[in-house]
Amino acid sequence: MQAAARLWFVYVIQSGGIGEFLEAPLGSGTLKAISALFLLLGAAGIVSVVGFVRKKEWGLTAVLAVNGLTVLFDVWGYTVQSSALLGLLVPGLTALLVLRERGKLKASS
Repeated sequence: MQAAARLWFVYVIQSGGIGEFLEAPLGSGTLKAISALFLLLGAAGIVSVVGFVRKKEWGLTAVLAVNGLTVLFDVWGYTVQSSALLGLLVPGLTALLVLRERGKLKASS
């Protein structure tokens, strides 16, 4: 779901509707960087979830890596806008839940 939201934000940025979400106007270079990172994280998120759900060997690592990169992106985003910290909640909780489930699976093996 967070991957889809990232992709939706790319659309919002490209259509010029991002202004309603911003605390202060951003330059076009910053908006392009944010858009590119949203696109990258959204696409990588979808691929990683597919791998995770299909129980591919790389799926868990990919989900955790995308969540880690998302957290780093949102920490950087905080320098642009304080509400970006809200973006830490979903990937942080997702990583914790995935790691907890992984621990349960290893314990039962």
